[in-house]
Amino acid sequence: MNSIPRDVLLSMRDPSYPLLKSLRQKAPGTYFHCVLVAELAAHASLLFPHSDPLLAHIGGLFHDIGKMVEPDAYAENQEDRSYPFKPEVIITHVEKSLELAEAFQIPEKIQRFMSTHHGTQNAPQVDVDQKNPYPSSSLPQTIEETLVMLADSCEAAVRSLKKTGRSEIRELIKRIFAFKLKQGQLRESVLLPADLVDIQESFTDVFTALYHRRFATEK
Repeated sequence: MNSIPRDVLLSMRDPSYPLLKSLRQKAPGTYFHCVLVAELAAHASLLFPHSDPLLAHIGGLFHDIGKMVEPDAYAENQEDRSYPFKPEVIITHVEKSLELAEAFQIPEKIQRFMSTHHGTQNAPQVDVDQKNPYPSSSLPQTIEETLVMLADSCEAAVRSLKKTGRSEIRELIKRIFAFKLKQGQLRESVLLPADLVDIQESFTDVFTALYHRRFATEK
């Protein structure tokens, strides 16, 4: 797979890039989810000398662009919990992302983040006994793809925490990583289980900075 020129990657990081601009306008909740996933992945990428933080960042920004097709089907674009649950829409967002990427000539390396951020995990569905992975999904292989997959799961989960202290965040991330390993979602990744400890701390640092408490001061 050919490398992407740096100037192309840098242009894709610009919020005015057409697909990012559309995502922000049509699905603002998804857009900011992608921004956080991008930051988590890029920050953790710095741990690995052979990883590319800019590529990880762009992969995070674009991994969910297919959600702009029917944005109201996703919780992050709703102000309350009363939105209709549409598993038949949710499971298509990987395919929709890839269709948009093809139409806008997004490089194949970036398309890989769209197809690997869910791995082969089961998709939400009405019949919980039916095995139904996201169509067009595959397992992450590179460091950057793996970091985006992990960041995607952690961002959604940490956002739902009632207590966002460092210990609560770290414990939740630890459980998510353990579950991914148990599912075999990292079996094709170049990352090793031992690498997850450092990634866990990197993610915890970012989330702690994001959710830090501000104490009132006397005036």
